[in-house]
Amino acid sequence: MISFTYVDPSPPPYLYLSDGGMTEDLGLLHLLRRRAKWMLVADAGDDEDLEMIDLKTSMRNASSEKLCSFFDLDEPKRSMCDVFESYRESGAPYLRLGVRYGWGPATSEDTGVVFIIRLRMPLHSVKRTVAPPIQEEELYRHARHWRQPGNAPPPGSIAQDDVGGCCCECCHEHCQICTGFPHIGTANQFFTPTLFSNYARLGYELADGAVDELLRMRHEARRE
Repeated sequence: MISFTYVDPSPPPYLYLSDGGMTEDLGLLHLLRRRAKWMLVADAGDDEDLEMIDLKTSMRNASSEKLCSFFDLDEPKRSMCDVFESYRESGAPYLRLGVRYGWGPATSEDTGVVFIIRLRMPLHSVKRTVAPPIQEEELYRHARHWRQPGNAPPPGSIAQDDVGGCCCECCHEHCQICTGFPHIGTANQFFTPTLFSNYARLGYELADGAVDELLRMRHEARRE
């Protein structure tokens, strides 16, 4: 919490373990310290209004350590405030930023690219219905049709932004608590198979284009 580092020849009597957030939630700062060229970051923090709270925290920390600055790859002189506002209104599945390492004159080796995949509903899919739970054959065989297990809600029976649940599949029929997908509070630590699967499908959809573009840019950079 106060960024205290324990230094002593002998180990302390107690160790406090945290799930993150002491400095920043994204893990981006460590990549910037290593001057990584290609970075892919997943942001699932509590930020329903897409203010990019966690990313801004990482950027402030990077600036305070004089690691780097950030810029729009298409319009390097563009304000970051304008970039964030445009991303929030666009419904785009991910945000792409350039990184300029150091504080002196930049060279080609001093730059990087970071792709930020923010948890959000793509603009075209706000009114989608709930998708079925992921099945083993879908993972290994890329199947497009699924068996409906147990008493899971039938596909199309619930609006996806109304799906919730915190125990078993019967929650979708009787309780329907902790709704508001995909911005469900972290107090819910017991996702149903259907809720987990919808998060996994949304994550795949959001990340698919970012991964493809990152790989394409890296391949083109290596050919130069």
